[in-house]
Amino acid sequence: MKKILWLAVVILVASPLVVYFEWIVGGYPWVKNEMEMDIRNYFTSRGYERESVKDIQVLYNRKLGNYTAKVIFRGEEDNIYYYNSLALH
Repeated sequence: MKKILWLAVVILVASPLVVYFEWIVGGYPWVKNEMEMDIRNYFTSRGYERESVKDIQVLYNRKLGNYTAKVIFRGEEDNIYYYNSLALH
């Protein structure tokens, strides 16, 4: 009986961690890397040079549960452009 109770407690504690793991860690690294590559490919397909992009930061928005990329171009360091995955398709 104690083993069953112990197992039930472990399941109750572990299940929220599994369900909200993406929220806890701030987004999955492989999704962030894939989105960064999608953005680079998107700009390349639009005729931008690869060197024209200074920085791409992919962030996970915990409130909305989606990924957003912050893009800064060389020569336009004062301007920040935001892209989500829907804008790339």
